[in-house]
Amino acid sequence: MRLAYEDGADWLVEVLEYERESASAQLAFALEDYERKMGTPEEQEHRREKAKRGERRPAK
Repeated sequence: MRLAYEDGADWLVEVLEYERESASAQLAFALEDYERKMGTPEEQEHRREKAKRGERRPAK
């Protein structure tokens, strides 16, 4: 982006910045969704320990 700006390709910088912001927003959403589904590291460890012991979740 810096090279494009130095070469006077402002339009390219604008496009790249828009794409960067879009990808960043998608990643932030995906990470938040993943963390919500997986729980905290402590909750994940608790689930792993239960799985090792053979405990299962009750059927819904």
